[in-house]
Amino acid sequence: MYSNQELPHSAGPSLNEHRERSIEEGEWLSWLPKLSKSLAWTERYVGQRITGIVVGLSLLAMAAFYVTPALTLVNNGLGFAQIAHKPFLMDDNPFRHRILSPLIAHYTSFLWGGNFYYFPLIVTVLFLGAIYSYFRRLGHSQVLSLVASSTMAFSGPVLFLIHFAGYTDVLTHLFLFYCIVLRRSKFLWVISLSLAALNHEAALFSIPWVVFLRTRYYGTPLFSVHGVFRLMVDILLACLSVVPMLLLREFWPLQNAQYVPGFYVGLLSSMWQFIFPFATFGIFEAFKLFWFLPLFALLTEERGKRLSTFVVFALMFAAGGAQLLFSHDISRHVGHAFPIVLYSLELLLCKKILGNKLPEVLMILVFCNFFVPQYYVGQHNAWPFLPVPVSFVFYMFGFDPWSLPFSPWN
Repeated sequence: MYSNQELPHSAGPSLNEHRERSIEEGEWLSWLPKLSKSLAWTERYVGQRITGIVVGLSLLAMAAFYVTPALTLVNNGLGFAQIAHKPFLMDDNPFRHRILSPLIAHYTSFLWGGNFYYFPLIVTVLFLGAIYSYFRRLGHSQVLSLVASSTMAFSGPVLFLIHFAGYTDVLTHLFLFYCIVLRRSKFLWVISLSLAALNHEAALFSIPWVVFLRTRYYGTPLFSVHGVFRLMVDILLACLSVVPMLLLREFWPLQNAQYVPGFYVGLLSSMWQFIFPFATFGIFEAFKLFWFLPLFALLTEERGKRLSTFVVFALMFAAGGAQLLFSHDISRHVGHAFPIVLYSLELLLCKKILGNKLPEVLMILVFCNFFVPQYYVGQHNAWPFLPVPVSFVFYMFGFDPWSLPFSPWN
């Protein structure tokens, strides 16, 4: 037997103890400083905006590995591709009033017809890059800005268009994001909101949160004379922002109108039968674990600002949730509530909660989100969005991973 002085482990900690201490000290995330240095080097040579595009392209490539991409246009994407080819000759196309994306694709590039497949992907890169650049301008680190872009890259708004190629919602998301960026501007936010509505009328559901968000930055109490006056002006400007969309529909009516207000109003009486049984699952799948960000932001908000923050979050959620009264594409439409994730993250980062540990905590959240299976929920089905290796295995055994919806609510 050994004496106390002769014990083999008395000279230092055991291997297991060293591993436990390494995990506690966060050494398993030691690559974060290297990532930050790489991004800083890129910014030094090409600038923040180009770095944002590189980040957007990299995240899109990772998302296309996490979710098996469609290689051809599907569903609504086929209709948008037809408009992009002949934007003013498609009188019978039911999506013609959502003309902004096809119009841009037609006049700025070769992306019409089958090539329209690439247009939403290019806009996605710009969207993710704009998020990165915005958080960098706020003074946050490269890693935190990357995390902000990652919350969108690996959530429903981006993953949906990878799986259902050709949908143009991401351009609406880009302009609505700029409504956050330009919230202190006097008039630029109106242009951004107007362009979002021209791309898709669903942007109208975002008007309440866009207007109320601006009230938080008036620099004067909302219910003062000056505050009420500015609110009335903003409401008037928001109403004016939808005029181009209304004029387009008035002077260029569809010959075979389908997706018009009357069509959606007619669905109100029966839509709850489709939505209610699986709404919780569909809403969760839009952002999965990133739904915890607004909850943390509320819990850490100053008491005097908590009610105002709650109202903003509620209106942002309603921008997506209210659309479920008219359509049962749950995960897709709830994706229009994406500002609640980005704005809550902005609030958390400004408070510098957890100090130097915050980047590690947020990166862990992003990693954990990967392990939650991704589904698109809607039309009384749930479609699994499978990673590329899993889809490849299915193909090897003769199964089509695109035909695997299940209906647990039947």
